[in-house]
Amino acid sequence: MRRTLYQRLNKDIRDTLLANQDDYTFTVTSTIKVLDSTSFWSELKISEINNLIIYGGVDFGSINGSTLMTGENIIEDE
Repeated sequence: MRRTLYQRLNKDIRDTLLANQDDYTFTVTSTIKVLDSTSFWSELKISEINNLIIYGGVDFGSINGSTLMTGENIIEDE
């Protein structure tokens, strides 16, 4: 069975996301639920990707077109 996006999430991003959960409970919890119920990056909405980038502490310098289209540098390959 294919792992969820949350299971494949880069460890540093996952740790930052969890660290932000106390301050941004609703948004971070919602983001984790979406990632934990989704297996394919293409199923995410732009707003969900945006929340992941912001609250997961993704380095803006590492974001490119491939990041937005495939989750490169955010989701580990299976």
